[in-house]
Formats: sequence, structure tokens, C-alpha cells
Amino acid sequence: MRWFTKNRRTLTSPDVKFFADPARHGRIPLFVKKDSDEGTEFYYLGDTSPDLDSIAPATMNNGTGGKVSVIYMDLNLDQPVAESLYCHILS
Repeated sequence: MRWFTKNRRTLTSPDVKFFADPARHGRIPLFVKKDSDEGTEFYYLGDTSPDLDSIAPATMNNGTGGKVSVIYMDLNLDQPVAESLYCHILS
């Protein structure tokens, strides 16, 4: 899964450095929200580990025509997501 940080992050931001250093983190659980219109329910997809080779800077639109910096990385799930949950999230 491709994950993006909050905006205005760089490779030297504390939260990015946390993910980039396996010695600093243990378990990284992944929760997703299907849609903001559905309320506040989150779904637990499992534990993850970042693909350290995938961590890279990028930019995203800020909603007013400008760009803001973000960092993205691929998170590898320790176990596959149950097909029924995967289909529910995508529906």
C-alpha cells in the first residue's frame, strides 16, 4: 500500500525518520477509513513494515493552486487482507 505523510514533511521530519529507521519502531498497525461520508469507523488491515527503498519526496496540490511537500512510502502488510474486507472497503 502506498502511504503519504501529512503535508509539509521532508526526509528529515521526525515522523519520516521514525519510519525510515527500523530500530526505532516495532509494530506498525494499518487502519483505513472507507469514506468520510460513512462516519468515523476505521478498519484494521494488519501490521505493516515500510519498504525502506520506496521512501521518497513528492508534492501534492494544496487545494488553492499551489503545491506542498509530502513523503511517500510503500507499506508491506505482514498478512494478506481478507478478501471480504477488501471488497467491502472498495465497494
